[in-house]
Amino acid sequence: MTLRVLIPATVVAVAAAVAAPLALSAPGTPPATVTAAKLSADRSPFLPAGRVVNDGTLTNRVYVNRRDGFSLSWQPNAQYGACTTDAGQTWRICTPMLHVSAANAPDVVTEIGADHRTYWVYGGPGGGPSIVVSNDAGRTWYRAYLPGIPMAVTQSNVGVVRQLIAFVATGQKPLVYVSSNGGHTWTYTSRL
Repeated sequence: MTLRVLIPATVVAVAAAVAAPLALSAPGTPPATVTAAKLSADRSPFLPAGRVVNDGTLTNRVYVNRRDGFSLSWQPNAQYGACTTDAGQTWRICTPMLHVSAANAPDVVTEIGADHRTYWVYGGPGGGPSIVVSNDAGRTWYRAYLPGIPMAVTQSNVGVVRQLIAFVATGQKPLVYVSSNGGHTWTYTSRL
């Protein structure tokens, strides 16, 4: 089966440009499938889901409609995802801890995206090989570690299936992984 998707030229250009200088994976065949693990709720000292966060802790923000949005929130001990359901008046933690400050580099995420009820965060420039996805507007989250740094992630609608497409920098040739099940599994593809 050949997957044909219209990808914005800027997404492809950024992924290809950044992939060249990175040397992260061993040569060889990339894994055919990467399976994500469900993230569990945090315990102290980490902040619980539902806690209100200060607007000043938010970085990138994306809205899926006039009320609902998603952002990254940098707290003193860790990084979290934050959601709003009131057009940004109130932001609440809606993910388990994504990254512990100065402790777990593979979990660093710097970029976000959202479409309808699917929210995602991923490594990006300066980040790790982690991609974290929720396909129920932030209630449950799944983390996968791809074989390089996801530099761009986009969502595509092919027929009735919504697919996430990750462009991964490896230090050799860029890789493309596709998820058709809300980020639970990622499948390597050599063609789009």
